[in-house]
Amino acid sequence: MSHLLAAIRRAFRRPRPRDLEVLLQIWLLSLLAATVASLLLASRAAAAELSPGDSLRVLITDGEEFAGDYQLDTNGSLVLPLLGPIRMAGLSREQAQARIAERLVGDGYFQQDYLDLTLLVLDWAPVQITVAGAVYFPGVIQVHLPDPRKADLNAPAPMPGAQRPRRYLSDAIRAAGGVRPDASLAAVKLIRNGSEQTHDLRGYFTGAPVPEILLVNGDRVVIAASGRDDPTLFRKSLISPPGIKIFASNLITPANNNAAASVPSSGISLPYGARFSQAVVAANCAGGIGATHAARHAVLVRTDRLTGATRHWRSSIRNLLIAQDGNDNPFVLEGDALYCLDSGVTNIRDIFRTATDILLPFKLRRYP
Repeated sequence: MSHLLAAIRRAFRRPRPRDLEVLLQIWLLSLLAATVASLLLASRAAAAELSPGDSLRVLITDGEEFAGDYQLDTNGSLVLPLLGPIRMAGLSREQAQARIAERLVGDGYFQQDYLDLTLLVLDWAPVQITVAGAVYFPGVIQVHLPDPRKADLNAPAPMPGAQRPRRYLSDAIRAAGGVRPDASLAAVKLIRNGSEQTHDLRGYFTGAPVPEILLVNGDRVVIAASGRDDPTLFRKSLISPPGIKIFASNLITPANNNAAASVPSSGISLPYGARFSQAVVAANCAGGIGATHAARHAVLVRTDRLTGATRHWRSSIRNLLIAQDGNDNPFVLEGDALYCLDSGVTNIRDIFRTATDILLPFKLRRYP
């Protein structure tokens, strides 16, 4: 018992100056180790790895027979004159440059001390990525595709480093339609060559630092679903949908065709994060004469792509425009359908008009 009491007293005694100095050294060493680990992780994440189709420029002083512009073949190899294929896929630019130098020296074309070699990346090729989980359009996608609107056959060759590679993890997620509101961003999986890494992407919405991950051909991205919608994800970001389109109808009477009703066949565009009330205003369902149009109703229809289940929201325009954000005023999603119904006053008016149209020919025939 006495030994236990002595141990407790030692644990809670006031630290001596010598102990404080040791604790301070331990804390500083831990902070230094954490900083070095963070820098190594950041440099590893930012290092662009080469993939098949990438365009490279080899510059060698007094080595014109090897210098020139090359493109990695389908196997990810660089084929230089006299040397044959050199495996480049999966290497950073610095690693690829070192491998070329090693091959030139090893084959006896240059001495180590007299080799002046520079390797530059002219252009990054498109890569094929698989994105699964809580995104709007999961599947196989391609990133860093050339923009046909900017194609110019007479344009000069690209300068090395002038183009930003559109092969980041954020580019792949955005190409897959963006993250859904039920996405769990704390541990997004990146699977490459059988190894798995997890990355925290919540900073795209919170402002915290986010790692920039450059992708290579064959990478697989998996974003788990949390099982509930997070309202904070319904807004613009680098990994959110750029916008949505919904189908809307605000016809007082049926039209013979869409052109006559001025209804675009592709729907109306809305910013991501728009709500039911904003879609109603965008579809011109609100406004007009208060006595006849204030009591109109709107219906929002949504069909789940996976299950096929259909859900409806119906509300009067008056209540919808003053409703607080929530279940009564939901966010609209891609592919939703919106239609508006007239008020009871206009319905009664149209009934009398219909009756008049039916009876009027009889009146004309009876009283010529």
